Amino acid sequence: MRTSPIFSAIAEAVRGLKADRALIDGEAVVIMDDGRSDFGALLTKRGGAQASLVAFDLLRLEGDDQRLRPIEARREALMRLVTGASGILFSEACRRGLARVRQGVRAWPRRRRVEVGGRLL
Repeated sequence: MRTSPIFSAIAEAVRGLKADRALIDGEAVVIMDDGRSDFGALLTKRGGAQASLVAFDLLRLEGDDQRLRPIEARREALMRLVTGASGILFSEACRRGLARVRQGVRAWPRRRRVEVGGRLL
């Protein structure tokens, strides 16, 4: 596992997962008292130590490529994997089934298979 000492809470949470190998798509966030995220806090040592991982998708589990499975099945597996892990949050957008556009990647409708550059997404 490759982790940064800056994100120590996330690293500890990942170590506690009931899986030997998992590739989770997620984002480090610092949640403020009012429930909003604070991106600027990630740039500080203190904020990084308080960061949580918001998990969006489960891409690999125990060496198996999960991207070939329907998104609903991946989300259910991800929720089971991270439930109870302090420092990892299951994305509310995933819980509600909302499509998102993040960092140039479009989330496609749930029942549609998408191939880009010869790769199934």
